[in-house]
Amino acid sequence: MTQRYDILDLELREACLLAMQSPDLPQPSGTDPDDELLLRLLDGGLPQSESRDLRKQVGASAYSRERLATLTEALAEADTAKAATKVDRFDQKVLAESPSPVRLSFVWAQDCLRYLWGTLEPRSLIAVPVATRSGTAKQSEEETSFFDFAHHIDGIDVVIQIERVRNNLLDVQLSFDGDTDRLKRLRVTLADSRGGLLDSQPVEKGKTRFAALEPLPHELLISSAQKELGRVRLDVYTG
Repeated sequence: MTQRYDILDLELREACLLAMQSPDLPQPSGTDPDDELLLRLLDGGLPQSESRDLRKQVGASAYSRERLATLTEALAEADTAKAATKVDRFDQKVLAESPSPVRLSFVWAQDCLRYLWGTLEPRSLIAVPVATRSGTAKQSEEETSFFDFAHHIDGIDVVIQIERVRNNLLDVQLSFDGDTDRLKRLRVTLADSRGGLLDSQPVEKGKTRFAALEPLPHELLISSAQKELGRVRLDVYTG
């Protein structure tokens, strides 16, 4: 096992032991840390003193112990999937000859959506103005409710936007830029993780959007005149 797996395995055992100390269903309080802070703890992204204080706070709260155990398990599941998957950054020369599927993996926690790994780097991790359904806002590195990815499929530029919206649902929008006649023939089909058809939409004015999706794995098939051009696989691990 890699060092990453060893750390996650240790975190999972510790969190589970802490969670079992309280058999009753724990309830949150106003002082409990949010999931974003717990994820930073698991990632090792906190200063040593802050991490030590946070662990003490978690140890004193049955609800935080339960959340830490759940998030640790979700991250371990995602790492197991990553270890079994060959993830290469896309090479445009290779893409021109043989389209490769896009794979994007997230962990879905309370009040946040965290990007874990994938074949594309999210542009929204950089502090730049981004357009969302509620307007234009500056995206910070810590903000984890909106991500966008730039891709290129068969001579067409594609922007994939993933946003966590109200009521704990997911919005996915694909924007296309290229030859106008080709864009008119594009269609995007939404399927579940088993390949079951959920929705199919033509691209209109260069865009298509699937709203209010459950936080579950989905696959998007991009086609033109019944010819597959590419796929986007969304892996969502619920914490």
